[in-house]
Amino acid sequence: KTEGKQQTTKWYTLNTENQQQFEIKGPAKVRAFSRLKFDNDNMIDDYYIFVREDGIDLGTYYFKTERSIESSVIESQYPVSKWRSLWLNIPRGKHHYTFSLPNIAANQNKMVFIRLKEWEEE
Repeated sequence: KTEGKQQTTKWYTLNTENQQQFEIKGPAKVRAFSRLKFDNDNMIDDYYIFVREDGIDLGTYYFKTERSIESSVIESQYPVSKWRSLWLNIPRGKHHYTFSLPNIAANQNKMVFIRLKEWEEE
């Protein structure tokens, strides 16, 4: 088993006006963690994240999550969901990954925080 080193980004915000793009050098395995900001008293909610690789649609990911009792966004104290994640296999070379919230009714007025964690094989 090869031990890898992890590189983690900070939390970035996604909403209907805001997308995030990352340049990632492959080959690599990247895990994208996400959390939903809760604006209401719901304990369970869902959201979608749309991912593109070099301008080509990779897919729309659906997450159902529940409110986290332990966590909040540090700067603002907003309540957030438990984290959900997806894996990306990055091919050799430099690639651009764009994360956005798809423009569908279920995603309106939602705010999602994402963070990438890269595992590099030694």
